[in-house]
Amino acid sequence: MNNIISIDFWKRSPLSVDEILKLKIEAKDQIILSLKDKKKILTAEEYKDIVDHLIKDIDIFANDRCFNYEDNPEDYSISFFINLHFDNMTYFAVKGQKNKTKNFDILLHYFDKYLQ
Repeated sequence: MNNIISIDFWKRSPLSVDEILKLKIEAKDQIILSLKDKKKILTAEEYKDIVDHLIKDIDIFANDRCFNYEDNPEDYSISFFINLHFDNMTYFAVKGQKNKTKNFDILLHYFDKYLQ
């Protein structure tokens, strides 16, 4: 499997479906978590834990793949969207839809600790 070089994630705020909470994790020279105008450097171990959790524990690849054009916060049937970018220029995206996405609740709430 190719290396995951970035993770984009957004979800609807529990306070308002119109508010979108976004984060991006980029693994280049440094591993940087970006949230609004804040940046935090993650260790390689923290990043490995995130990737391992997504792949092994949540089994994100068991979901149907979706495409970048489906990344639409104005589509209220989508509760969250996650996009994994690989070093070979491919990606794997999942749109979170209740009763359609495997491990929906786990994926929906997984990034909460990073969104604060």
